[in-house]
Amino acid sequence: QEPFNDMNVGVTVQIRELGSVESPLPKEIIGNILAQFSQSVDDYELISGPTDIIVGGRPAAHAEFRFTVVSPDGRHMAVRSASWFVPRDGYAFLIGGSSREDESTGSFDEVESIITTIEID
Repeated sequence: QEPFNDMNVGVTVQIRELGSVESPLPKEIIGNILAQFSQSVDDYELISGPTDIIVGGRPAAHAEFRFTVVSPDGRHMAVRSASWFVPRDGYAFLIGGSSREDESTGSFDEVESIITTIEID
């Protein structure tokens, strides 16, 4: 059960093998990911980044952006989102966080506070 019958603040983590990529450049890779993502949503706008950052004690890249989603019942919601790309030993940690841009169901600060707790051993 979600706290709101609406878009809720959320953070997701996906772990993928990097495959043949030997020395990933986090900013370049997250830039490529965002270029693809921007084609799949309405009103995409890059707010900041990609920039170098440390996540879980590891070098990473970060970018913030906004876009509009349409709920299954037809509501349009402006979304503020961020992505982090953290390479480690042949794997990539792809971290995403989002909230409504108007923060009516939670603040984007909640996303950022969760990211500061991540540890990658």
